Amino acid sequence: MERHPENMRIFILPGTIDCSNWGDLAMLQIALQRLQSLWPAASFHVLTDAPDKLKIHCPGAGTVP
Repeated sequence: MERHPENMRIFILPGTIDCSNWGDLAMLQIALQRLQSLWPAASFHVLTDAPDKLKIHCPGAGTVP
């Protein structure tokens, strides 16, 4: 069965889940930008303890508690 990009869900585990490390946050932003350019129809979800911060810094990503 072939996976279609619009059905693809990509889960990302960042270096820190509380969005407090600026370096990890910068790498997460770049990774999301590059992945979204490769698969614009896919949905992206990030494991986090700080969903409000993630929405500010990575507005296109969903959150996973």
